Amino acid sequence: MTARISMGLRRASGSVLALVVAACAPAVDNTGPLSTARAGTPAEVSVPVTVTPVEPTAAGAVGQMTPPMAASGSVAIDPPVDAGTQVDAALPSKRAYLVPDAAQCVIGCSPVTSPLAQTLEEAVAAPPPLGGSGMLVSKDGKQLIVADADRDRLYFVDVETHALAHVRELQAGDQPGRMVEDAAGRIHVALRGGGALLSLGRAPDAPLTRRTLCAQPRGLAYDAARDVLQLACAEGKLVTAPADPGGAATRTLELERDLRDVIVREDGLLVTRFRSAELLRLDASGAVKDRLLPPKAEITGQRDPQSNQMLPPSTNTPDMVWRALDLPGQGVALLHQRARDGQVNVTPGGYGSVSCAGLVQAALTLGLDGPRTLSTDLADSTLSIDMAVDPSGMLLAVISPGNWGNTDQLRVYSLTGASALNVQSPPDLATSSLAAPTDVFATGTSTQRCLAPATRFPSPDGQLAGVAWVNSSYGLELVAFEREPAAINFIQVRTRLAVARLDLRQASRYDTGHAVFHMRTRAGLACASCHGEAGDDGHVWTFQGLGARRTQSLRGGIAGTEPLHWGGDMKDFGTLVNDVFVGRMQGPLLTVEQSNVLYRYIDRQPKLTAPVRDMAQAERGRALFQSTAVGCASCHAGKLLTDNRSVDVGTGEVLQVPALRNVSYRLPLMHNGCATSLRQRFDAACGGGDKHGNTSQLTPAELDDLIAYLETL
Repeated sequence: MTARISMGLRRASGSVLALVVAACAPAVDNTGPLSTARAGTPAEVSVPVTVTPVEPTAAGAVGQMTPPMAASGSVAIDPPVDAGTQVDAALPSKRAYLVPDAAQCVIGCSPVTSPLAQTLEEAVAAPPPLGGSGMLVSKDGKQLIVADADRDRLYFVDVETHALAHVRELQAGDQPGRMVEDAAGRIHVALRGGGALLSLGRAPDAPLTRRTLCAQPRGLAYDAARDVLQLACAEGKLVTAPADPGGAATRTLELERDLRDVIVREDGLLVTRFRSAELLRLDASGAVKDRLLPPKAEITGQRDPQSNQMLPPSTNTPDMVWRALDLPGQGVALLHQRARDGQVNVTPGGYGSVSCAGLVQAALTLGLDGPRTLSTDLADSTLSIDMAVDPSGMLLAVISPGNWGNTDQLRVYSLTGASALNVQSPPDLATSSLAAPTDVFATGTSTQRCLAPATRFPSPDGQLAGVAWVNSSYGLELVAFEREPAAINFIQVRTRLAVARLDLRQASRYDTGHAVFHMRTRAGLACASCHGEAGDDGHVWTFQGLGARRTQSLRGGIAGTEPLHWGGDMKDFGTLVNDVFVGRMQGPLLTVEQSNVLYRYIDRQPKLTAPVRDMAQAERGRALFQSTAVGCASCHAGKLLTDNRSVDVGTGEVLQVPALRNVSYRLPLMHNGCATSLRQRFDAACGGGDKHGNTSQLTPAELDDLIAYLETL
């Protein structure tokens, strides 16, 4: 089969033009909601192409197909054409890969590393969103264990030789994440997708033991004093279990949903909540005794990108804490984001710029539970999702995979301003070309400021998913895990040079939808900046002319929920892409095929498991939900739990009926976030009463039943 592709040529110097493309033999199903092609028919796709002057040949201008794609060859344009001419090119596939030039790379990327250099790759199974990979250095420092969430593997690497010792294959969909080592040398892994805790030895033939302790394990810590594991789960469970793989859970606490990382203290535990950025302090009994939040940031001096007029001061509120680490003697280090509380312009370019006054900012807060709290925004960092402290406790490495294809993904900050951490000079630092990394503690205060880009290290071509520190005969090294193509990169601190690259390439897990979803736009943010791990940030935005709008979750699929947005103002996904991604976020213009693949990637993200805590109570609630007397199902109907209409439910606006999948994971609720709990949703002040279902006559016990059912969705 061939595909005829209509290509609009850009003007270039010279009269002879080359069409630079690459074709790939396998065909994809282009039957998505935005597709212009149907299975079994040639695809007619209008795409921008790079045009480069070449020397004339007898055949006219020839564009060479670019490796490393599966197929290669050339396309002849004969006779030569002028710039701007529409050209039909027959390619041996439905897919064309475009290599953008500098003019087309409107997000500031390079032609080599642009996520859109490969435009139409679609993985058979959607890769998981960024955020859950793990890296662990063994206690003896001899081995590095890397969790590959894309390929469901654990790589065991010899630190000294930089060689792959062995690979442990896991079950499909396990998505290994956080890891710890216990006193006996066993490795324990939280399987985010597999819903289990995996335990194994470091030998290649060590048995694998799985324990089902909760549905969605996220954070994992080892309590050496008690020889137990602490497992934090997204559904709200905090499980204590012996390190011995044969042991059952000894304690299960039911906390709030969205638990993330867990840290052991002598007098209790610290647990983070992902979307709210809260740090929960638990006493020895498991009771929550304190809730801590990173400080807000006051934003001044910001200009409207369209009018260039000064905007009024605003506040950025913390949300989405991606990583929590313990700094001995200094408290917890939190890598999180801050989101704008002030008005957001919905005109093209209205989502701001890459400055620290942008719509969403990466941020670092240190010592939140310690003697002093220091907090700063991280300039020029998109999707900062992982960090690691070096063995001396003086250097902090941060990866920002949203920067892929645009700027540095890997940076190092100094902690030497914190006197308690200044115990010794970090290895190799005195003779290092690292020079003076930006000191996080330079001001010695908690004053909000924007931390300039730190000491930069060479970023691999692929997107990073994890970072660690090791010591070898080369000295102190940074290790960066590259998700696609899979590779482990060793970078010497003293020289800032890559000393080894361990190629782990197997089947490709590149997916255009994944790339676009996580890519940095000129506004300095990605789709994942507000929809972390394909969910939502829980933030309520104030949009110009619209008012309050809470970020909507993408988990569980979006196909069939059109029109989109609270106001139902986006008739389909293509409209949303052009208005929000291209317009407000200043992302690159996507082809129809790219939009299709992005749509399918988002639609394939599964909802989180919602365990049933009381089956009898949930069944009573389901009967109430579906009864005509209460009337919930009259609007929240069908598989998607929405009838796609816009109605007034007593909140003062006619708004789209949202799907209720994973509603218990989406607090706060309603378009304006007025309900901080499912029960509060039934208050009259938050759309309760009888315009939002006939709920005013329900007894407290019946409300409990209804809420129990909603928690299972």
